[in-house]
Amino acid sequence: MVARENKVFYVFGASALVIFLALVGFTEYPSWVKTAVLFVVGIFVPLLVNDFLDGRES
Repeated sequence: MVARENKVFYVFGASALVIFLALVGFTEYPSWVKTAVLFVVGIFVPLLVNDFLDGRES
């Protein structure tokens, strides 16, 4: 069985990859913006969501 934390990371990781590839293919943003979006959506947002959901369970 997959834990809730892992499901959140999977969803946001896949979303980050799709957003990143769309930015690379269709925009002219600098590379640091694309990389920042990848890290924020793929790492930081799932951490915040998991912390929020953990707080609601307590």
